[in-house]
Amino acid sequence: MKTSFNIYDAKAHFSDLIATVERSGIRLVICRHGKPVADLTPHRSHTHNPLIPDPALAGARFDGDPCAPLPSEDWPRSNDDPARHSRGRLARVGSRAASKAAVCAIERHSEALHISVVSAWEIALLVKRGRLELPLPPGEFIGRAIRHHRLVELPVERRVAERAVALPDIHNDPFDRILAAECLERGGTLISRDATLPRYPHLRVLW
Repeated sequence: MKTSFNIYDAKAHFSDLIATVERSGIRLVICRHGKPVADLTPHRSHTHNPLIPDPALAGARFDGDPCAPLPSEDWPRSNDDPARHSRGRLARVGSRAASKAAVCAIERHSEALHISVVSAWEIALLVKRGRLELPLPPGEFIGRAIRHHRLVELPVERRVAERAVALPDIHNDPFDRILAAECLERGGTLISRDATLPRYPHLRVLW
């Protein structure tokens, strides 16, 4: 999707751009002579509470412990692999409440919450492997959650990938190593109930 427009096009199609921002929640950039000069973003209400769930996203169920490292057998397999279609005992996601410190941090930074693209990758992979059941298709579920909670998506930059590999072998899940590296590179705090991640030096983890 195109996300930058020169002033002439923005003026000619302003209503369409407003509709795009309203529908998708993305930020559009307005340029003059190729240089960004303004952003067109969704309205952020001061009363927004990121802790209020979207009812349409309720009902996710997970097979096993959501914080357990993703074992090698859970990586994608061929369609004729019987394990691909196996189902175990499903547990409802979100049964363990976050701490007061985590809740306060989320409320305090409600306009600056981020989600890594690897989280979307892992969610989609778990659904594909039959370990996670969602009330909506993964893409729709993740997109709706991002819009509802006003999250900013973080790409995996080369420096993050390199740092994830260089981290001590404390955690063997590649997704969690990338999350740790992203927070260390950006100076952020990771909201996670994973008991292993806090063992990384200098990584701030709350739950």
